[in-house]
Amino acid sequence: MSWGIELWDQWDNIGIHTQKGIDFCERYVHFLKEKSAVELDYASKLKKLVKNFQPKKREEDDYTFTWSHAFVDMLKEIFDMAGQHEVVAENLQGAVIKNMQDLILELKTDRKKHLTDGVRLQDQLKQSQALLEKAKRKYEKAYYDSERALDNYRKADADINLSRAEVEK
Repeated sequence: MSWGIELWDQWDNIGIHTQKGIDFCERYVHFLKEKSAVELDYASKLKKLVKNFQPKKREEDDYTFTWSHAFVDMLKEIFDMAGQHEVVAENLQGAVIKNMQDLILELKTDRKKHLTDGVRLQDQLKQSQALLEKAKRKYEKAYYDSERALDNYRKADADINLSRAEVEK
């Protein structure tokens, strides 16, 4: 019966799985860096757009109507949105990306340590199995020798032609 063969010694699979997790984290950090760059670029372009369409001082008299006030208010809101995009980019760079990079570094060092320990333990297991196999062979040889000696003793004991001294040998 071969119960649970697939349960044991998943060391290689664990190594592959943990490496894939670290690779994913690195890929996610790369994504966040690019997203942060896009956010900063978008914020700067929004600010430039607002600056280009901001009413000039000499044109302020033309902006007395409600539609012109609405346009100026919209420009202010767009400028505020640009500021929010900058804040998002700064938070991504300052907190999220830095924390992810620290986590990746920690995961890599832990993984390396555990893989090294695992290799050492697997070597110890192989050595123990080799010693066990050697002891098993030695025991089997001693067992067969004792069985043969017992059989010879019984044969000699049953043989009436041999003296007691020869049987005891």
